[in-house]
Amino acid sequence: PNLILKGEGFSGKTHLLNIFSNKYAFKIYSCEEVKSVDISELFSSCGKFLAIDDVDNLHDDNLLFHIYNTALENGVFLLLGLKDVDVFELRDLVSRLRNVIRAQIKSPDTDMIKILLSKGFSKRQLKIDAKIVDYLALNVARKYAEVEKVIGKIEEFAFQNKKKVALADIKEMM
Repeated sequence: PNLILKGEGFSGKTHLLNIFSNKYAFKIYSCEEVKSVDISELFSSCGKFLAIDDVDNLHDDNLLFHIYNTALENGVFLLLGLKDVDVFELRDLVSRLRNVIRAQIKSPDTDMIKILLSKGFSKRQLKIDAKIVDYLALNVARKYAEVEKVIGKIEEFAFQNKKKVALADIKEMM
């Protein structure tokens, strides 16, 4: 009983892991924490669930293989957040991961990009016209990280210029 939560950067993997973590009261480990903790300590404190975020940044197939097997032996539900399963090279690990249920967060469509833009601007207290959001939704790359990057650029522009952002400004930035 394991789950791979796959999605590109800024797609919400960590957010979903946090929802599970809050509901079922378990800790989410980063790769750095996993590398620095003895595996027996990791499993003695994890309870029924063990979650590791950005596990494709672990860069230690043998360690992940050992964690996977230990989770299986102890009946621990393993949740792995990652961008790409294909980064692993250890054949036994790859074989085991092929059998794990995967939930994939797909790239955003135009409507999702509009939602992300609106939410991002609101979060940063930027009042951006709906025409600009519509324009950006059609012209931004279909990647969560790219949407975040564009929001950051517009925020920086608005802060530096101390004026309302116009569509002409956006077209010039793009």
